Amino acid sequence: MGNLHSRARSATKGKPLVLQRGSARVTLYRQVRNVGGKEYPQTVVAWFSADGKRRRKAFSEPEEARSHAEATVSALSRGDAAALGFTGTDATLYHAACERLSEWGVSLTEAVAEYTDFRRKLPPGVSLSEVVADFARRHPAGKRKSVSEVLTEFVADRERAGCSKVHLADIQGRLGRFAAAFQVPVHTVTAPMVKEWVRSLKNSRTDKGPLSVRSAQNVVRLIGSLFHFARREKLVSRELAEEIAEIDLGRSEPTETGIFTPQQMAALLAHCPPDLIAPLSLGAFCGIRLAELARLDWKSVDLQAGFVRIEAGMSKTAARRLVPIPENLRQWLTPVAKAEGPINPSEGSSGLNHRLVRGPAKAARVKWVKNGLRHSFCSYRLAQTSSAAQVALEAGNSPTMVFRHYRELVTPEQAAAWFGIFPA
Repeated sequence: MGNLHSRARSATKGKPLVLQRGSARVTLYRQVRNVGGKEYPQTVVAWFSADGKRRRKAFSEPEEARSHAEATVSALSRGDAAALGFTGTDATLYHAACERLSEWGVSLTEAVAEYTDFRRKLPPGVSLSEVVADFARRHPAGKRKSVSEVLTEFVADRERAGCSKVHLADIQGRLGRFAAAFQVPVHTVTAPMVKEWVRSLKNSRTDKGPLSVRSAQNVVRLIGSLFHFARREKLVSRELAEEIAEIDLGRSEPTETGIFTPQQMAALLAHCPPDLIAPLSLGAFCGIRLAELARLDWKSVDLQAGFVRIEAGMSKTAARRLVPIPENLRQWLTPVAKAEGPINPSEGSSGLNHRLVRGPAKAARVKWVKNGLRHSFCSYRLAQTSSAAQVALEAGNSPTMVFRHYRELVTPEQAAAWFGIFPA
């Protein structure tokens, strides 16, 4: 009888059985009905309705009577008068439905209203079970972690994978802002939310306008990597990770690759103080990134063997590489070379950039080009070798990027002039 309280006097031998829930009572008793001289045993269910009238219903099957009695006392206890007119089969189904809904404290009427409302909102041919299954895929049950927690694990995973400190700092910087803005469980983030947030970002240098399309795409790419990691950890669905990775911010405007001319570089070197000769010439004739120059030690510069060794820990791509030292660079470095010690005389890459701009560029009256040393090296080296693969290997880049950005910017004659800049 479930959780019904019964005062059970046996229903056999004419003794009634009383079912009670709260103040609601239903009585079952046996009787014999005589029809045409034949006796037919029956079980009678009796109760008092809400209007005070005595009600009776007879059943030939005792189990059917019992089901009706249980449904009736349950309905009486809830004041549900509509259920009291059910037949035995309907009463059984009604009782079972109410029992299943009791787990959530919802009445049958509420459940039906909610169900019909949801069905009305769904497109034709789509069932509620399909919607629930889709929700379950997008919001996996079990582990629940915040964006910040996932970011911490993602950084640790990238560190174990051998990513450089530069790349890890980039992840922390860009995704740290994202985690601060989304202090929610990672599975509740949606692609439209990410797109709106990225579009709201301001240019950190000017703080006046939005990010360029290319910068915004870089942010989305990092966020996409974070969510693909979350998918591998079973924290978000594959669909969510793919939707975020495929966010479309439009096409970025093509930008012209800025380089220095051989004449400008000769002027920069001519007006360069001794402590900046090494970083300036290494950037120009080896294509070493400014961030790599800022951490480079003289121990990595082997003038005798003719190579500069860029360790994985200081490389943006976390890949070790050897960059050949051309003859003109060897002559620029020889007078200032040391056995060991930092090549950068300033604090970090920003300090080095500031000194180059305020020092030789200002003295030589040459407009400083952002990333101009590296762009110049790649352009002139590609014209000199005609091999995107070789330049990519030396610069720590991909052949595709080298071919796309540096092809046919300069002529072989200009390349010869660039690598022909020697000390006076």
